Amino acid sequence: MKKYDVIIIGGGPAGYRAAESLAALKKKVCIVEFSDLRIGGTCLNEGCIPVKAMIESARLFQKMKNCSEFGIESGGIKMDMAAVRKASSAKMDILRTALYSSLKRQGIDFNFGSASFVSENRIKIDSQDAEAESFIIASGSLPSKLKITGADIAMDSTGILEKGFSGNKLLVAGGGYIGCEFASLYRAFGCEVTVVETLSSLAAMEDDDISRALEREFKKKGIKIITGASLKSLSGKKGKISVSVDKQGALIEEEFDGVLSAVGRRARTEDLNAKASGIELLPSGAVKTDDFMRTNVPNIYAAGDVIDSPMLAHTAYREGSIAARAIAGITTRGINYASVPRIVFSFPQIGAIGITEKAAASKGIKTNALKSFFAANAKAVIAGETEGFLKIISSEPDGVIVGAAAVGGEACELIHLLAPAVARGMKVSEAKEVMYGHPTLSEIVSDTLAKAVI
Repeated sequence: MKKYDVIIIGGGPAGYRAAESLAALKKKVCIVEFSDLRIGGTCLNEGCIPVKAMIESARLFQKMKNCSEFGIESGGIKMDMAAVRKASSAKMDILRTALYSSLKRQGIDFNFGSASFVSENRIKIDSQDAEAESFIIASGSLPSKLKITGADIAMDSTGILEKGFSGNKLLVAGGGYIGCEFASLYRAFGCEVTVVETLSSLAAMEDDDISRALEREFKKKGIKIITGASLKSLSGKKGKISVSVDKQGALIEEEFDGVLSAVGRRARTEDLNAKASGIELLPSGAVKTDDFMRTNVPNIYAAGDVIDSPMLAHTAYREGSIAARAIAGITTRGINYASVPRIVFSFPQIGAIGITEKAAASKGIKTNALKSFFAANAKAVIAGETEGFLKIISSEPDGVIVGAAAVGGEACELIHLLAPAVARGMKVSEAKEVMYGHPTLSEIVSDTLAKAVI
């Protein structure tokens, strides 16, 4: 039986970041993953990377179709969905191979198979046993399923990436991050797209002005939006699906070539045999942890999508690092979830960090929002991406920057310029002192801060 200092269940962002940190501390580490094709987890194999690779193809396709705005005449531009998926897979392969090689060079072992606990110190990997002084559960998440009649007819995000969608008419169930990205992607490639969301707006986690701007651009692009509604049933078969939607008591029925379920994700814990280890699970199935990724069992930690935290790769990186340092006995600060960036690679993009105005109001926090529009930014005008705005939220009366949000071109990159200010509690008066080059999209930050009466 093999023995390790630390066994990590899962080779996604939380798992491999923890492994790297522990290997640097000279710990004997093993990552357990289903197969070598799963190294990198959901993000690399069926989430962030393949979706963003396809979105980049869609972005270029849109840009090329509009190249006459830049004085360029082109011939017939065509999109080949099979070729787009092939290009996306090639990029995944490059990143996965590089990651695996890097981890091996750092002396990290791998064991491929399904892991389940035998006790708090031992796991079974298929038919083999392995022991460790400590464990990190980083087994990730799975797409949540629709809870309606005919739910099995719908695709989830994993299925649509693996098999693709070649139809002309797509319904997306869910207007959150995942739904908005897929809606943008398939509309850019020429599909008729309808988004159904149970809440009153798309991207409802953000402020209303962000949601309204997103919905306005979606409608301009021809995406149909049905909010305050829920799917009631699906019938038929893939390629010809009858959909019933309940819109505040009124029944809407329509036929689609495909239905994508984008109603969130859930922790992957059902195969762990958690009871044998003694760890406590939340009612959702997620592993219960404290701020330092410790479970109720002293030698078992958890990080990433499997715990009750934002299911984001960048959050998982930090959680994995915290778990590793906790195992090594190194004093560290717990993760500050209030400063986690929220990014949506839709068309238009959304980038946000910190508290929203509506969340602040619900907590009795007085805020002031400064806003600038991309239409007044020289670089945005040059790029032909003038829709949208940036706003910076500060608390009153102290002027501390507590949040920011952007909607429009490159919002996902732009928002990170405000990350240090939010994370460190910088005041507007201090942030105003930072100089940005001209003409850049980044200078919209200084233009926005310049509006403060300080």
